[in-house]
Amino acid sequence: MQAPVTVEFIVDAEASEQIKDLGLKWIKPYGEHISIKDEIDETLLESLSNEELVEFIGINSEYLIYLNIKG
Repeated sequence: MQAPVTVEFIVDAEASEQIKDLGLKWIKPYGEHISIKDEIDETLLESLSNEELVEFIGINSEYLIYLNIKG
């Protein structure tokens, strides 16, 4: 198994209720966007699209603005 990689998900602030319900820790809001950091296994990063990755952590992909891999 490969090591987890930190991934930053920038999502629309409209996802805030979903984030709260999931118990995800958001880092800080950027105006209308929210930053969430999570550890994702490198194998998943290689096999899933950005939309699939955000849904993997429980957020609807329609809210995804940007994904930043902190390798």
